[in-house]
Amino acid sequence: MPTYKKVVSGAAQKTTKNKKKSIKIKPAKKTILKKLPKIKTLVAPDAASPSPKSFIGSKGAYLSNKELLAELKVCKASDVMSDKLARMLQLLCGRFGKKGNFANYCVDADTRALTQTGWKYYNQITTADKILSYNPESKTLVWSAIKGIYINSNYNGTMHKLDTQGMDALVTPNHKFVSVERGIIPVEDIICDEHIVLTGLPVSDSNPATYTNSFIEVVGWAITKGHYIKGSTRKRCISISQKEGQQADRIRQCLQESGITYREYSWKEDLVIFNCTGDKISSIYDSIAPNRVLSEDFILSLTQSQRLLLIETMINADGWYIPNGEMSYGQKDPNHADAFLMLCTIAGLTTSTTSMVYKTPISGKNPTGGESNVLSINIYAQPKLQCKAEHIDFHGGMPGPGGKREQKANSPTQQYKGTIWCPQTEYGTFVCRRNKYIYVTGNTYNDDMQAYAMLMLVRTWRSFDPKRSDNPFAFFTQCIKNSFKQYLNQEKRQRVIRDVILVDMGLTPSFNYLDSAVASDDINDMESAPAAYVDDNQDHGLFEKELNHLENQTEFPIDDLSESIEGEVPICLDENESQEEGIDEECKENDDTK
Repeated sequence: MPTYKKVVSGAAQKTTKNKKKSIKIKPAKKTILKKLPKIKTLVAPDAASPSPKSFIGSKGAYLSNKELLAELKVCKASDVMSDKLARMLQLLCGRFGKKGNFANYCVDADTRALTQTGWKYYNQITTADKILSYNPESKTLVWSAIKGIYINSNYNGTMHKLDTQGMDALVTPNHKFVSVERGIIPVEDIICDEHIVLTGLPVSDSNPATYTNSFIEVVGWAITKGHYIKGSTRKRCISISQKEGQQADRIRQCLQESGITYREYSWKEDLVIFNCTGDKISSIYDSIAPNRVLSEDFILSLTQSQRLLLIETMINADGWYIPNGEMSYGQKDPNHADAFLMLCTIAGLTTSTTSMVYKTPISGKNPTGGESNVLSINIYAQPKLQCKAEHIDFHGGMPGPGGKREQKANSPTQQYKGTIWCPQTEYGTFVCRRNKYIYVTGNTYNDDMQAYAMLMLVRTWRSFDPKRSDNPFAFFTQCIKNSFKQYLNQEKRQRVIRDVILVDMGLTPSFNYLDSAVASDDINDMESAPAAYVDDNQDHGLFEKELNHLENQTEFPIDDLSESIEGEVPICLDENESQEEGIDEECKENDDTK
């Protein structure tokens, strides 16, 4: 068959690469706080397709101790938080949220997500896309809006590697998965006796059918056994070849029921050729399946029964059935295979993809034979909705038996250096694809932690006393750190309370639940966790050690500091503005905290 250049529908999106620039820290006397832009969104600018208006550039504003301290004094004098101070604190929350301990709940760069416009990598997806997610309440696959996209191009650390039948994941510490028993949990808390969700029930097809079943079958035969014949734009032609028999009879019947004009020819002894023309064939040729690749719009328009019918037709044409009930489908074109995988995924089927090499037969053009690369897609006989955690290979990261569970969290074992990313969805999950498997994984919720920290700062900003310290940066950074920890503790506390209630009702709690006494101790421990504020009687200088890594840093690349405002604003301490060593004696007294 002749080959054609793929036609991409829709306007191509222009992308521009961000040039990394850095801003050196200036001496304190020359540091000027420029006017900050108005807050327009809590979502960081999209790094995949930036808008020229979304970046401040090399003339970005500084946020220094000197300016923050001056604004604090003004606000404390009036006892009212100004808009300027609020934006300063919000920048601090965003900057601290990029710390590796909190922000990197992500997947690696080889992981793709399924959107309504196909499978996309981190540098292709945007917040305008709709992403396939998993609803833990209904246990179904649903389309979700993307609230934000987190991308870190300079990750260097260990990651969790999870392998099992139906999953091939490489994720950062604290990344989340969906547990059947406990909901969305961090990867460190996965235990052997629970079950991890791999996929959900099919995407709902509430809309009425757009096409007839006969036409759906014609599409399936056209993109598998069909040959697109070049001709004028007014008269498209698709030639479908099939051996005489039951399948040829089925093609003939579907063409007649669909009202498609065709001519039938016999070639050699048992081969039948259907030359099809007309408006419906032109629609297949141009929009439904250009270059024999199913379009996303056509896939999304199908009902669940039509999805399964189209899959069955394509298997009958270019696939085979396995005695155990599984089906396999072979295809050379990776774009064709991607569209088929999208069709299977939203239909709720479990698949695995393997690249295989087949030897081609000897022919006149190739007297010695050759090799052909084929993507073999295996469809499970029954959807694999979940897997038991004990069957997951953590590559040495899961601890052995014995000891207390809370002291034996799963540990990352795979070193990784490169890009990590994660979208934020409405349901806290998204469907991803890595290597041969497609599965459900969790997404980052760092924005929620930043919002909680900002709420705590609004309530407690008066606790800082400028008379005791001139380093509000260190003070508020510690407040934000405590807020993040408190947010995580509250989440864990809710899980423990749920287990206690289940036990009191005589129901089965989570598998990692020990007893109500231990649960009560856990709740008490979490209630006594550090508060989200710092007492103004404490020595603020005690928290300066938390910022040593920032004070020793002299440059901040702009494209690594995009936060919760429209633009990228470097947040730094000037070298000459660190907290002075001489602190009043009364600051060193250990008074009771609030």
